[in-house]
Amino acid sequence: MNRAWIVSIGLALGVSSVALATSYDGNWKVVTGSYGGGRLGNNCPAVTIAMTVQGNSLSATIGTAIATLHYRTSIAADGSFATQGGGGTKLSGKFHGDSVDAGFSSNQCQQRTGTGSRVP
Repeated sequence: MNRAWIVSIGLALGVSSVALATSYDGNWKVVTGSYGGGRLGNNCPAVTIAMTVQGNSLSATIGTAIATLHYRTSIAADGSFATQGGGGTKLSGKFHGDSVDAGFSSNQCQQRTGTGSRVP
């Protein structure tokens, strides 16, 4: 059965094409890698990115040695997201079915990346 036929059936039943898209709703966790020798000669430890998705809205919390950072952004139709916070921090990534690739960077450290999954 081709996708156009499935969408036609869904529309006839009152289901929008948005409802047929992959849902990333739920809680997700990513642990990034670490490295030494950041821009200021400091160590750049791994960080844990805790994310909650509802619809296309993403909220994320990242705990670092200095602070706990909070982000809110939208997820694009292709599963990608990106946002910036204070201190030159950046969070970006992309959902792929039941996994998510994410990266975190700051003025002091280059991007650290990891792959995560849904959590209870």
